[in-house]
Amino acid sequence: MIGVVACEALYNVIERHAPEATVRYVPPDRHEFPVNVPDETAVSRVLQRRIEAVDDPSLDRIVVAYADDGENLTGLRSGHAPLVVARSADCLSTFLPESGSGVGSERKEFGTYYLSRGWIDCAVDSYKLHCAYVGGERDLVDRFGRAESSHDDLRFTWNEGKLYERALDAQERVTGDQVGRFVHRIVQYYDTVTLLDTGDLYPLHHEYAERFRAFLERLSRDHGDGHEVELTVTDADDAALGALLSSDPDEVESGRGERYPPGTPVVS
Repeated sequence: MIGVVACEALYNVIERHAPEATVRYVPPDRHEFPVNVPDETAVSRVLQRRIEAVDDPSLDRIVVAYADDGENLTGLRSGHAPLVVARSADCLSTFLPESGSGVGSERKEFGTYYLSRGWIDCAVDSYKLHCAYVGGERDLVDRFGRAESSHDDLRFTWNEGKLYERALDAQERVTGDQVGRFVHRIVQYYDTVTLLDTGDLYPLHHEYAERFRAFLERLSRDHGDGHEVELTVTDADDAALGALLSSDPDEVESGRGERYPPGTPVVS
């Protein structure tokens, strides 16, 4: 048996590869920089508490799959089971080739906004926040609610975070133009939306990706240079994460991860 501490945006892949694992998720509500500037200390505390919640001598290991960015993972440690830490810049990079073609060999292409099923289901992004700020959230929430009621394996949690609630509370204090200009400054460089197909997409996810594409294009038209935005769908590569979650020791060694004995802190 293994324990897993992971970003909730990976939930569908984790539950497919390790259905019997003891899992504690961390909400993916700190990634939409600069709408929400990541607090590395706070993230580290949450991850450590999740590790302690699953830590047990009976476990073969605890897999930690969260954004390896800044100091999020530094200093984490277990008391009983070995830690295996996934090394990926963020949850979406997990599904991209290790030798990326982006700037500085990054896995992500510059100008591409990546979406996955888990991100769409659980993460707050610029489009969802924009809907909350301008009073257009009801249609989106209803659409996700209908999809969730139709599929037993679909979880819908992006509207439960504090960031989203703060946007709702601010509806009467900001105008649509103010919100549009602010969000455009964040997303103005994107000219492509890429939906990563993890093999379990529903119509909702394709629909949301198209909504997001149209949203970026509308912001560009209203507040920027008017460039068009393309939507692509590409297969996600979940082999590395699957290897870390595998019950086969040889498979584990082939994953993008580092092993730390109990009591040994993770180093960056």
